[in-house]
Amino acid sequence: MMIILIAILAILVSNTIKFVVFLRSGGTLSHSSFFWHYLWTGKFPSSHSAAFGSAVASLWYMEGFTSLVAFSIIVAVFVMYTLFENKKRYELFAEYYMQSSDKAIQLLVTEQKIAEFEGHTMAEVIGGLLVGVATALLVLYFLG
Repeated sequence: MMIILIAILAILVSNTIKFVVFLRSGGTLSHSSFFWHYLWTGKFPSSHSAAFGSAVASLWYMEGFTSLVAFSIIVAVFVMYTLFENKKRYELFAEYYMQSSDKAIQLLVTEQKIAEFEGHTMAEVIGGLLVGVATALLVLYFLG
């Protein structure tokens, strides 16, 4: 149960960092967009990576390096790589859509309708991993 709570905390820390960066960079909110910008927006640091990083770090801290921890690391690496791959896929689709003669398809890119599927850069993935590991280690250290 502790691992789940730490992963949720890592997600909240990651999303709070994203939200503060969004606001400090001139982002504006409407009443209906608060939850989107706080909970669902992409960018730095990746919440998915933070969750995986905190879960693996917590498991390793609590159990030692077991075969379950090794398996968890492998799964986390595959998930984080997929987040990075999604970013490359988005860029490829965006380029392809902009070459279309159909203006409605081009609008998908210019109005950022497909941006929610954009994935993460490697820096965003690694940043999320570091946030997750740091969150887990801090919580576990202070809880004893």
